[in-house]
Amino acid sequence: MRLAGSVLKLGDNINTDLNITDNNDNAIVANDTMRFSMDFINYLAPTTNATVTLTAQAGGQYVTIINGSYTLGALNTLALKNNGNAPFQVKVKTTAPSNQAITFKLTYADGTTYSAFEFFDVYVNVDYINI
Repeated sequence: MRLAGSVLKLGDNINTDLNITDNNDNAIVANDTMRFSMDFINYLAPTTNATVTLTAQAGGQYVTIINGSYTLGALNTLALKNNGNAPFQVKVKTTAPSNQAITFKLTYADGTTYSAFEFFDVYVNVDYINI
């Protein structure tokens, strides 16, 4: 995925309307803090204390996770929750090369009864503009 607004899908979890912003011009460059907000829909059995954790994988040495966890809590089947009030936050380091792909991993958990994960890429320090 390269652009905000793309759809992420993993089995029984669907995140739609992924929004990535820097609260400025949304051209993610060095020293920008990216904010990731998205919808989480529970297609499985109700959860009791679900959490989502964001980690940087490939290219992770070029970013610092500021806020990488979000508690979904108890979610009924087909319930939706958005983390817009507490988005994941990631700062781009000054050492990030041009057009650097950062692979992020979202890990879902609900106690010891459920865990899953999915990956997505964000390109930083791009030398082009999306129009």
